[in-house]
Amino acid sequence: MVAVAITAVIVVAVALAAVLLLRKGREPQDWQRAAQVLGIAAVGPMQLAGRVGKNALEVKFDRARDATELRVELDPPLDLGLDARKRPAPAVEQQDALDRLMALAAEEPRRLKALMAGDVRAALLPSLGAVVELGVSDHAVWFALGGVATADVILVQARVVLELADVIDAERSRVPLPEAVQPIKRSWQALAEELRLRLRTTPFGFEGQLDGRDFRCWAERRAPGQFRAVIRFRFTPGRGAMVSDAAKADLLALLGEGGEVIGAPEHFTVAGALCDGAALKRRLDRCRELLLPVSV
Repeated sequence: MVAVAITAVIVVAVALAAVLLLRKGREPQDWQRAAQVLGIAAVGPMQLAGRVGKNALEVKFDRARDATELRVELDPPLDLGLDARKRPAPAVEQQDALDRLMALAAEEPRRLKALMAGDVRAALLPSLGAVVELGVSDHAVWFALGGVATADVILVQARVVLELADVIDAERSRVPLPEAVQPIKRSWQALAEELRLRLRTTPFGFEGQLDGRDFRCWAERRAPGQFRAVIRFRFTPGRGAMVSDAAKADLLALLGEGGEVIGAPEHFTVAGALCDGAALKRRLDRCRELLLPVSV
């Protein structure tokens, strides 16, 4: 039922977009109106950006390509090494409808197949007809439309690209863990249970409230077959934490070679080599010791 409903929404949007595209001109249109309807900001004459619900949306005109691009960030990024793009022309030798229209690649084919099944497939297929380009990576979903899109076209296609990003986010749980992460699965699950935090997949990790702050820990893909463990505490505006250089040095020593500590107004992030739950807990405990004195 979900797939049918999503497909119906996208088919209507594609049909409407086809009509509206006939009205597009070469001059900038009323993008301010599109920004107001979407609830985002006009950050330039032909550039809009902001959050629509939980998604970060950007709309901009690329003069070099003579195209309007709509882009939604995937947060957190996926961990497949995903590169999915609309083909310039259908690959008639491919039997599968999606393979004919899109070039699909990822590090582990079994994980790509799991993501592209069901609702993601149902959302992608009807979207391909109304755009010049369509792409999905680990980090974002994007559409490109020829020329300067009108405000009406932007509103139609923004709805479609946001729907697609939501579907991909909802289908993360269907994707099995990458081979490189399998060895730490059980120990991380035990740590999440101990801390009473929610498990999530793609990327594998856990999240929730810890010491009164939004918290997330995940296995971040860095390169083919290479992952690292990332710990992040988010702060409410104006209530960040100051971590001394000595404390950062202490953490870096715990993390070992390639470790990273980032103290920013909105978050405190620690990243190091992928490790089991016991080593991860030692890193986490040290972070909590440093952040605990800060008012939350």
